[in-house]
Amino acid sequence: MLSDLRFAFRLLAKSPAFTVLAVLSLSAAIGVNSGIFSIVDAAFLRPFIAHHSDEVVKLFTARKEAESDFRQFSYPEFRALAEPNEIFSDLGAMEFATTGVGFGDNIRRSVTFIVTDGYFRIYGGQPAQGRFFTGEESRAGAAIPVAVLSDALWRRLGHNPDIVGSSLRINGQIFTVVGVMPRTFSGGNALIGPELWVPLGARDLLTSPLNLNDGLPLDHPRSFELNLIACLKPGVTPETAIARLPTLAARLDTVKADNAAGPRVLIMQAPSRINLSTEPSKDEENFKTYATLLLGLAGVVLLIACLNLANLVLARSAARSREFAIRTAVGATRTAIIRQLLIEGLLLSLAGGAFGLLLATWANELLVNSVTQLLSTIHFNITLPLTPEPRTVLATFGFCTVATLLFALAPAWRVSRTAVASELKQQGQADHNQRALSHFFAPRQLLFMAQLALALMLLFSAGLFVRGAVTAASVSPGFDPRGGLVAEYDYTLLNLPAATMRQRASESMLRAGALPGVEHVAIGTLLPYSIQSEGRSINAVGGTLTKEGKPEVVGGLFNAVSTGYFATIGVPVQRGRDFTETEAANPNARVVIIDEMMAKKLFPDRDALGQRVQFSTPEKDGSRSEFEIVGIVGAHRHDILSAQAPKRIFVPLAYGFQGAGYLHVKLTRADEAAISALGPMLRAELRRGDPAFPLLALRTFSDIVESNDGRWIVQLGATLFGVFGGIAFILAIAGVYGVKAYAVELRQREIGIRMAIGARQVDVLRLFLGQGLRQIGTSLGFGLLLSFVAGKALSTMLYHVNPFDPLVLTCAGSLLATAAVLATWLPARRATQVDPCIVLRSE
Repeated sequence: MLSDLRFAFRLLAKSPAFTVLAVLSLSAAIGVNSGIFSIVDAAFLRPFIAHHSDEVVKLFTARKEAESDFRQFSYPEFRALAEPNEIFSDLGAMEFATTGVGFGDNIRRSVTFIVTDGYFRIYGGQPAQGRFFTGEESRAGAAIPVAVLSDALWRRLGHNPDIVGSSLRINGQIFTVVGVMPRTFSGGNALIGPELWVPLGARDLLTSPLNLNDGLPLDHPRSFELNLIACLKPGVTPETAIARLPTLAARLDTVKADNAAGPRVLIMQAPSRINLSTEPSKDEENFKTYATLLLGLAGVVLLIACLNLANLVLARSAARSREFAIRTAVGATRTAIIRQLLIEGLLLSLAGGAFGLLLATWANELLVNSVTQLLSTIHFNITLPLTPEPRTVLATFGFCTVATLLFALAPAWRVSRTAVASELKQQGQADHNQRALSHFFAPRQLLFMAQLALALMLLFSAGLFVRGAVTAASVSPGFDPRGGLVAEYDYTLLNLPAATMRQRASESMLRAGALPGVEHVAIGTLLPYSIQSEGRSINAVGGTLTKEGKPEVVGGLFNAVSTGYFATIGVPVQRGRDFTETEAANPNARVVIIDEMMAKKLFPDRDALGQRVQFSTPEKDGSRSEFEIVGIVGAHRHDILSAQAPKRIFVPLAYGFQGAGYLHVKLTRADEAAISALGPMLRAELRRGDPAFPLLALRTFSDIVESNDGRWIVQLGATLFGVFGGIAFILAIAGVYGVKAYAVELRQREIGIRMAIGARQVDVLRLFLGQGLRQIGTSLGFGLLLSFVAGKALSTMLYHVNPFDPLVLTCAGSLLATAAVLATWLPARRATQVDPCIVLRSE
């Protein structure tokens, strides 16, 4: 074995061109597979709960007669369920929040989990520094301001090794840092996590009367804000726990305070690896489907590389046939020859795997950086571990072994069956192979045709995703972001009265509007193309009734806006009017503006303008006010992934005022220079009039639209599949050229004889090019069928693209056919340059 290994090293070193080509082909293919596997492994295979992951469950509550009516839990409900029971050994609670972290100009939005002490026990994390929260800190009303940081936040704050015990301002309050979590700890998700954790007892320190919980304290029975996780008792199976849940759910009736009729039920589910929703999720199955498809297509790239190398090895083995004949004649067994060739193949595979692992690590680092940049605008922290781990290294070795068997075993078996006598008589000539090589379905020809068919499938798949990315970039948002600046602020960080916040927000609009070059200025509480959204439901007064006799409600995105908002963001008012200054400043104004989508849904048979609507949620005093529709605006999008624009509801700013919002500024000029000049001026002016102005971010509106997460997802898909298609294309064309070039080299004697007896150059060209064109046509035919199968499989992942798009199929087929014809023509042209005198003289 060692002698075979040494001989393989020497032989590969003597053929550097072949060795480099083989290693590069394998490193690209194995690198793609290793990279995708590491992502799939981290997202779906590797445990993301440190200890006893099979005992951890999430709890949901719903009305008994309508189990799709989910809501979160109140603190009294949590306490009732946490009392000793026969199902759970521990119960934890968490609430999602967005907080402002930092001081002065350095305030930054951070996703924060407000949790109990049981949260960390259940998820099994261990702090990298410091400690977790205590039971006393988690108690409602404790108001002990302590915090645990994520590794990402700790690094962004300067990765101070002595940060435990230091102070950090969160929502304007001073908190003491008591711990730092490891980089890969997310607490509830395998991909992303919060940047910060605070104890449940400190929750009321972070709230204000204008937060979405309507200012209710934590222990209020109608404050439904908590998501529950639990750990099963030892020996309690999930089936047993589900059977006992109704008994535990009866405790909810003892603290019932919501308006839902009838009792509520408990639903238990294993924690989702990718979903943080308060409802049971089916998204994980979709993501697993995507991951399976990615692995499958990456495997196709590896198969193409192996087919290409199998051709190279066949050609190289044919050139070494005399060597193997001699070795057989002097006593070498077939097993020894096969072993020798497999060792050579394994060396190539391992070298390719090593470089492929480096390539995968580098590519995954790029992916992590890209995701981190995306999440920096939506305040999450990526926890997906993509550094090489033993499982990834082991998988890479497995890919190397598979590659060896795919590209080396068949050629080794074929060479081992060399006819010794005939080979020695041929004295190194390969004439006995001529008939097989020239045959349309010779093994080597079949291999390159298979490469072309698979390459067309991957090129077509890549083209679908690229077309989707182009479509996403060209989707009209329904508004005009050009020449716009958006300043995100949050007055709740200053803990001011609501009236004071409204006044200071109005003053900031006046100051911004006075700057030179500003055409319009307005405030809205919801930013298009942002991750945040708020929904409300309304019904038409005197409108359609459901079968139960209740008004039919229609949900839409809710936005409180100032006068001039629609002119500022470029949304046309189709009918009616904008809010007046008086309405925008009056908390008791009962007027509303809806978009055309909402108007068609609520009033399909009449004009919505002037009609009256009601919100399905009563006012704080329990009343149900009627609102007059005074305007109808054009539909505009909130993201690019949805099939159509959402329905929208607009109310005057004072009525729906929130301390956090977005100040929109529209310039008279939309050029880059004007926008760049106004940014510092706007920042300085806001600070001059209000030194404590809680500015969180200042970005151009165009940048917000172009860098949204939906477009990033579509572009990522295009990039991944583009890499697959590009590698497959290069390998396939290289395989075509290699096969045809070797065929020309092997048949030079035949070509010389043909030309000596009168064949013209065009005849020789037709001989090689004709067969190549027929093979390319056959390959593309099979590739067409594979493309239809791939399009059907990818249909759920495509963005507004026909999975059988004829334009993409035509472009992919034309590109591959042109390159394949060129790769066939070049060796055929070289065949016409053969000098018959030189060839025959060598005989």
